[in-house]
Amino acid sequence: MAEKIEYCVVGAGVVGSSAAYLLAREGKSVALLEQFEFAHDRGSSHGESRITRYAYDHPLYVRMAKRGFPLWSEIIAESGEELYIQTGGIDLDEIGGKGIRDCRSSLDAENISYELLDRAEIKKRFPQFELPNNYEGLYQADAGILNASLCVKTLQTLARKNGGHLADKAAVIKIEAEGDEFAITTKTQKLIAKKLLLCAGSWMGPVLHGWGVDLPLTVTQEQWAFFEAKDSAAFMPNKFPIFIEHGGEGSGGIGWYGFPIFGRNGVKSAFHQTGKVTTADTRDFEVDEKQLHELHERMQKFLPDASTNIIHAGTCLYTNSPDTHFVIDRIPDHNNAVFFTGCSGHAFKFGPVIAELLIQLVDRKQPTVDLKMFSARRFSAIKV
Repeated sequence: MAEKIEYCVVGAGVVGSSAAYLLAREGKSVALLEQFEFAHDRGSSHGESRITRYAYDHPLYVRMAKRGFPLWSEIIAESGEELYIQTGGIDLDEIGGKGIRDCRSSLDAENISYELLDRAEIKKRFPQFELPNNYEGLYQADAGILNASLCVKTLQTLARKNGGHLADKAAVIKIEAEGDEFAITTKTQKLIAKKLLLCAGSWMGPVLHGWGVDLPLTVTQEQWAFFEAKDSAAFMPNKFPIFIEHGGEGSGGIGWYGFPIFGRNGVKSAFHQTGKVTTADTRDFEVDEKQLHELHERMQKFLPDASTNIIHAGTCLYTNSPDTHFVIDRIPDHNNAVFFTGCSGHAFKFGPVIAELLIQLVDRKQPTVDLKMFSARRFSAIKV
């Protein structure tokens, strides 16, 4: 006999796990279904670290960050886990470059404080950098690191603690609309849910196709590496900030980014949105040696004291939208079914915020931010 619940969340990455937690803490009947084991490394929500920040090229993301920081603080307070490490963050660009110019405009619009630093001041504060003479930086003190895998595990722990039903190795075989409800069938159970939240990460393309929604999403296999520093103390979180270099082709014009030593005994660094196109089911987990060599060269040029050896390298998935903005919308003809996709490599920090917006949308409440920029309509003529 099928179990009846109010909400079913499909996908236990940071967004799905956040949704399960937020619903459970409100006393809602919620089930979270994950096709693999919890804490797997096949998607986009695992690993040692993700950047969290206010500095963004669009004021809507700054507004979302203004909600995200307090939400993460609530999660930290309830769990007692150290999920966020404040390091400060520096955005690097050529003087007058579009990246810093847009970030300044967005931060000014949302009254977030920052400092504009010339090359000499950057060298004074962070002598680890070797920058070209025509570079400047935007420093924002609140930026830092989210402990990615621990964040997701903590959200799941809190969801259970608050009464949520969580099931891993529970791949969804089919979802059928039955009147105003949904019948969700897995290998081991059948659920009847009044409301449906689809947060299946890089599997969302095929999932949405089954509902008549075809979005121009591209899944890419991205990669990162940890580099040995000559003096580890100089690259610890209390000495060295997270950093983002603008001027690339990725979302927000970001080309290259990195972290102080955290999670592993090395400085983590990566290029943004440069990976090969793949699918969630066919990706190969193999590190591209040519790109790894280019990343090492980048480190040697800009951070020579943090580029001795490559300690470890790995891969993860991005699900990219053409304009690099998220997609948060309803399933056509079903006001009680919503979805999130198009993370484009910058969604983790917003996980609880996106979950909150999905819940508002599925509950037919006024979203706390304008979702027009995230509408699926911008890509096609589908009715949502």
